[in-house]
Amino acid sequence: MLTMVHTAAYERFVASMKIGYMEWHEGTPYDLEALDSVSPEELAELEALLLQRKNSDWRDVEALAKINSPNALRGLNESLKGPNRVVRIRAAELLYGMGQLASFDEIIIEGLRFGELGKGLAECERLAAAHPSEAVRTALIHGALCSTDGRAVRFVGILFFLYGKATGRFDWSQRPFFLRFNTNDERQRREVFDEMCRTLGIDGSNVSCASYGVQTSSKSARN
Repeated sequence: MLTMVHTAAYERFVASMKIGYMEWHEGTPYDLEALDSVSPEELAELEALLLQRKNSDWRDVEALAKINSPNALRGLNESLKGPNRVVRIRAAELLYGMGQLASFDEIIIEGLRFGELGKGLAECERLAAAHPSEAVRTALIHGALCSTDGRAVRFVGILFFLYGKATGRFDWSQRPFFLRFNTNDERQRREVFDEMCRTLGIDGSNVSCASYGVQTSSKSARN
């Protein structure tokens, strides 16, 4: 039985799939350009491997989007319902960018409410700033008043950016005001929230925390 001799491009791509600490820490993607130079047989082999791994790492769904075959697109859509929040978010972002998904507000909002740092929250904060639909803005406003684990500080920073009161997602010159949201005292939180609403021109009078943070589906309970 003959052993296939792989191209240098194939070997380069496979080598890039070995993610060590530095690659993980720096968010280094796979060598997607190498996929342009592999043979059709090698591409089919890599596609099968990536489909097996599609819920393991956001890099795998990026590679599937690069391949952009019917099987790869099916895998991307399956990852939207997978167990890994970071992979779900990246798959949604890729499909949206490819015109295969009308909206990914639900993915962003789910991550803003239930994600954690290192598990999708940072990605959704970035996407919320880039795709600030009315539903996403509403989620940020509710989170500013109702979240109790520190994310409200960053949500307010994003809101100041979206409403033209800051040049970035977290304006360090306004950090003292943002940090006032880092309290579990409901009265103090409402006071600073009302001040934020006046500054941004938001009507926050009807914002309620009655059901904030309640996970209403099995999807929300996943990582």
